[in-house]
Amino acid sequence: GTAPVILQDARNPINVTGGFEQWDAVTVTYTDYARDCRDRNFSGYGNKVYTDTTGRNDFTAFKITHDTKNVYFYAETRFDITKPDSDSSWMQLWIDADQDVKTGWYGYDYIVNYAARDEFTTTVAKYNGTDGKFGFESVGEVSYRVKDNEMMIAVPLEMLGIEGYKEIKVEFKWADSETSYDEMEDFYCDGDIAPLGRLNYVYQNYIPGVSE
Repeated sequence: GTAPVILQDARNPINVTGGFEQWDAVTVTYTDYARDCRDRNFSGYGNKVYTDTTGRNDFTAFKITHDTKNVYFYAETRFDITKPDSDSSWMQLWIDADQDVKTGWYGYDYIVNYAARDEFTTTVAKYNGTDGKFGFESVGEVSYRVKDNEMMIAVPLEMLGIEGYKEIKVEFKWADSETSYDEMEDFYCDGDIAPLGRLNYVYQNYIPGVSE
């Protein structure tokens, strides 16, 4: 029932200190349902009241591209993105770099924007847990930029353990919550997740005559 993977056949270097109009050249867009992270306060079975106020930034669209050194990520939200918050899961990007669910935490090998240092610098964390348990540690800093409801991040391919640039395939998801994600169940109920739960977006880049 999922859409087929779109094979992207172009690469676009992005200057993170530049304008967001650079992303107009990236034609493939991944979308997410809007208005799906509203606060909840409803009565449930047994006179219980279920509340959820973890929603914050409402994702709507994403893009991804790369060049010979970096992979670039773009996110768009319904309203202006909130200020950086290193105490929660603020605008985090979860990456399965090897498409192997048996490695990392439920397959996620890295978290980009693990903890923002300031409004221009953030960290990348790599999985260091054991027996599939949650655990990540910072392995480096990267540059990002936010303006109104748009965000972009540049991450060195090497930092994500990607060797070579001619043909790339990674899976990714964006997540934002007032809480910190450390259990898979959180991806179904807290904040806004794109795509939901165990689902991922797939980026595959192959340029005929160049990638061979």
